[in-house]
Amino acid sequence: MIVPLNSFSGNGFSNGWYANCEKDTSLWVDHDQRLFQLHLNHWMRAFRGSTNSNKIQKCDQIISKRLVLVQRDGEFNLFHSMTDFVNIFINYLMILGKNVQEGYYYEILEKLGDQVFTHSEYKKYLQEEYPHLKMDSLVCFEEVLMVTPGGSCFLMKDAWRPNPCRESDILKAFSTYITRKVLQGHHLVRRRGHPHQDPIKIVFSTRKVKETAATIYRRIMNEDELKQALENDPILKHKHNVEIKFIDFGQVGSIQAQIRIIHQETDILIGGHGAGLTHTMWLPEEAVLVELFPSGFHSSFFRNLAKWRGIQYLAMQNDKSENVVDAHMHWTKIDPEEFVQLIRAAVNIVEHHHLGTGIHAVAFDGTNENHHL
Repeated sequence: MIVPLNSFSGNGFSNGWYANCEKDTSLWVDHDQRLFQLHLNHWMRAFRGSTNSNKIQKCDQIISKRLVLVQRDGEFNLFHSMTDFVNIFINYLMILGKNVQEGYYYEILEKLGDQVFTHSEYKKYLQEEYPHLKMDSLVCFEEVLMVTPGGSCFLMKDAWRPNPCRESDILKAFSTYITRKVLQGHHLVRRRGHPHQDPIKIVFSTRKVKETAATIYRRIMNEDELKQALENDPILKHKHNVEIKFIDFGQVGSIQAQIRIIHQETDILIGGHGAGLTHTMWLPEEAVLVELFPSGFHSSFFRNLAKWRGIQYLAMQNDKSENVVDAHMHWTKIDPEEFVQLIRAAVNIVEHHHLGTGIHAVAFDGTNENHHL
């Protein structure tokens, strides 16, 4: 089972920690003060008041299942939540990786269960699984894994500047594991037909928010205009075989349904900078990510994620003052003509990838580098 750290605070079961081990502080050597302050400090604070097991009189319940403790790094944000899950995956690889055969990462998280419990869900789970327990019961766990906090995940490293690394094996393993679990092994690798028969599927990740949602940053304010420009472009209509969808993933439903759309029905993913582009994690390898930026704002979060996944990345930034709708909120319009030209380039990349021919795509991504396929 997986529970967040705050499940053990307040009026939760046992109201405290009791450690069946000796805490050897001599081993807590901090070679980098920032490492302790940023990554370990919260765990140390959580166990600061723990006592040794010789003071424990009796366990009301001993649970043999491995308990995985997770410090959530922004549970309402898809990108930050993903750092938690990537760290769970990495921690399991470190612990079990030496004792399993090749391909272990496909099944290695099966023991984790199906969800990360919230505080209330964890209490409900214990009460249903062990109905005789009272709220002041002392619950003992035989094995506890404290996952590295999400903020320490390599997805956050150099997030505001281009990272030179490419094609992360660990990230590909994580992506493969999740897509295999969601798709149950069926159609995991999408086999595209010839571009003239099998349309290139373009998905624009839109954010259909209410007018009262004034706190939403980085909105693309002319999405309908961009959609019309794509649908009416003569080159995309007649020279290429494309299928265009604007999807609000917040309205799709479960994360499993969203992953299916991305992995099986998306060749080009487009969107403004935001957590929705975390779905780059599930794109097929021949796909392209297109990120849209307002003027005065840039981040390499998803540029780096695309590179680590081996996904081609293109981007454009509004550079026209008349397209700035709200500078403080980073609300912007995107020039339709420039946008269509960029999508044409993305379509060419997908087509050439399928045909096995190499092309160069040069685009703004903070590095001015050439992308060779």
